[in-house]
Amino acid sequence: METQMNEFTEMASKRYQRAWRGYEATIRRGGSAKLSSYCESAHVNYNGMKHWVAAHGLSVRHLRRRNSRRKIQIEENAVGGSPDMFVQFMPPTPMPPVPMCGVKIDFPDGVTLTLRECSPEGIVALLDAYERRRSAREAAECFR
Repeated sequence: METQMNEFTEMASKRYQRAWRGYEATIRRGGSAKLSSYCESAHVNYNGMKHWVAAHGLSVRHLRRRNSRRKIQIEENAVGGSPDMFVQFMPPTPMPPVPMCGVKIDFPDGVTLTLRECSPEGIVALLDAYERRRSAREAAECFR
């Protein structure tokens, strides 16, 4: 039997997606639960979850690695203040529209952006939009 069930009902897919997000949050908070244990506590079928995770290109191993790298980055960046604190930058005078090349931005949640060419205003707008989306995502997680 080489055929695998890669199609999931909408309800099952939503349940697996919700369970994966919950498991990610558990790992981010420093939990060390196995996916099977988490599925049992969340009343989700573990075998179905394994197939869903594989079908979506996700991996518990990668999740744990990414979380440990994130923790290391936070510890390294914790010179002063909270690493999750977002500092608003407002230049004292208008900046000239000089293009900037090779800008790399590392966000606290592990996302890294490398921009080939951009303007200072574009970076400020990008950071503002990123923070608004992040805040909205965190607020949405609180209501689940």
